Amino acid sequence: MPYRDGNGPAGMGAMSGRRLGSCAGYYQRPYRPPVQTEEGEKEYLKNMAQSLEGELQVIQERLNQLAKEQE
Repeated sequence: MPYRDGNGPAGMGAMSGRRLGSCAGYYQRPYRPPVQTEEGEKEYLKNMAQSLEGELQVIQERLNQLAKEQE
């Protein structure tokens, strides 16, 4: 899509061209979580912190298991 306006290369709509663009999956934009407000950003960061704390806990438990197995 030359102008990325959804009209396709000949103005006939998406997927009307040679299937070489992003519609065919050749180009993917990197995913970014949409954060539009300060409150939304705070909520996002709190959720991310909780998720990371959970992952850290699982890692620490596994390290403890491995340490006990070596004794």
